[in-house]
Amino acid sequence: MAAPMSEEFLDAIQFSKSKLRVTDLNLKDKQLEALYACYEGHDCVAVLPTGCGKSLIFQILSWLLQKKYKKSEAMIVIVVSPLNSIMQDQVVGLVEKGIKACYLNNTGSAAKTYEIGEEDGDPDDEFKELETPVYTEKSVSLASLKNGDYKLIYAHPETLMSNSVIGRMLRSKIYKEQVGCIAIDEVHLVADWGQQFRKDFQKLSELNALFTDAVHIVVTATLTPLSMNILIKDLQLSNPTVIKTNPDRINIYIEKKTRLPNVRKFDKFDDLIEPLFLELKAAKSEFPVTIVYVDGLDCLCYCYQYLDTNMGSDGYLPASEPVPETRIFAQYHKSYTNRMKELIV
Repeated sequence: MAAPMSEEFLDAIQFSKSKLRVTDLNLKDKQLEALYACYEGHDCVAVLPTGCGKSLIFQILSWLLQKKYKKSEAMIVIVVSPLNSIMQDQVVGLVEKGIKACYLNNTGSAAKTYEIGEEDGDPDDEFKELETPVYTEKSVSLASLKNGDYKLIYAHPETLMSNSVIGRMLRSKIYKEQVGCIAIDEVHLVADWGQQFRKDFQKLSELNALFTDAVHIVVTATLTPLSMNILIKDLQLSNPTVIKTNPDRINIYIEKKTRLPNVRKFDKFDDLIEPLFLELKAAKSEFPVTIVYVDGLDCLCYCYQYLDTNMGSDGYLPASEPVPETRIFAQYHKSYTNRMKELIV
């Protein structure tokens, strides 16, 4: 740990974890360092590897700052994010815990959250006995948003910087008093995209001027020392606390392999899938979780059928129960029902 942390902070962490319904979770040292910096009122730059739980930092801050400032309700945290998929995943995860969260589309014309229900699947399909929750998109009224009902708000830079309605909302008395933190996810994109592609990334420093009493935290897994200095200047961060760790992930590597020519289509597919099949058959449940991306339905279907044919009973754990729920491999495609996707994931 970088420095001793006050009892008040640690109590506030426990309070926040209970509100977020993660009381059994042990926060990593770097997560705690980032949260402590924000709790102490410092801007923060956190360079943490993928999988380190950066999103959890944003979520905890809503209640952490409530406790610090002795507010009657959670404070608003605005998370600037570059991709709809990231925002949607975060909102779904929060809704599952009963927390009011939403995301704004890239024009700011709509705010969305999710409702949890059950999917009415085909009663004849092989997944019919599963009861997987389905997340249905639900509109959030502008009045509810303006009233500060949603404490975790995910938005594109364009929404915050170029939409006049959202701009007026951010300047309202409610937001001036209730916004406790501005967080920027994947902050390296300020430099990567801000010059030409998505210019509103370059304007995000205006949020610092707008919310002078809020803490500002920016996170990424990819940032060189030179880029960090540029970002601190561009975003006008005030003497930020910098938290970083070695981004090396020993389980991630690039392997280059020359494939067979297209005229030998099925030989080409065999050459790709056979090594994985042999390892999977030998290791079974000890085989590491692996995702294989392919470039077409023909390859997807062929590789799945190859495994299904050659794995036999070894493709199930236990082998005595050959049902979809026990299969140790699967094919995944966007046309699948949500219930099937949930089972596979």
